Amino acid sequence: MMASDPTRRRGLRRLAAVVLGTGVAVAVAVMLSTGGDAVPRPLPLDAVRSPAAVAVTPPTTGGAGSRSDQPDQPDQPEVSQAPAPHVLNFAQDVQGPAEQLAPTATKAPVPADADGCGHAYGEVNQCVPRLFPAEVPATAGARCGWLLARGFHALVLHAKDDLGLDTNHDGVACDKGDEGVPA
Repeated sequence: MMASDPTRRRGLRRLAAVVLGTGVAVAVAVMLSTGGDAVPRPLPLDAVRSPAAVAVTPPTTGGAGSRSDQPDQPDQPEVSQAPAPHVLNFAQDVQGPAEQLAPTATKAPVPADADGCGHAYGEVNQCVPRLFPAEVPATAGARCGWLLARGFHALVLHAKDDLGLDTNHDGVACDKGDEGVPA
């Protein structure tokens, strides 16, 4: 198996040389056939869009049958019709039913308290925490005391009192008359 590796490499080198040589020969042939001007020229947009686009070939200079041999006609470019663009219609022969995509949910269900705020309390944009630190006892007085120490006071109740902070049931939590609030 080791003996065939150098032979295979030699064969690949020969193949690469043949391909490279063929490419060079084609490039030289194109350059010679176009008079050394092998760079394609861009067409104007209206010529590309219109099927009746006109291709203009520069006049030839010298040689039998050239226009420059005829003294009564000045050198003019030769005009010929360009072929219409070739557009492939891939969807023409499609067969079978169209594939239906599964409907996707437009809204993901998110609970109102997903942000950790109790939106039933305080101003509209105010976040009154729903969870308290472990060291705060689960009583209304302790929770109101903790909230008051952090600047939350007289929280207007907009919905059900889930945390039980409005102990006097006057619609305002952690205000005068509620547990944990000094009188």
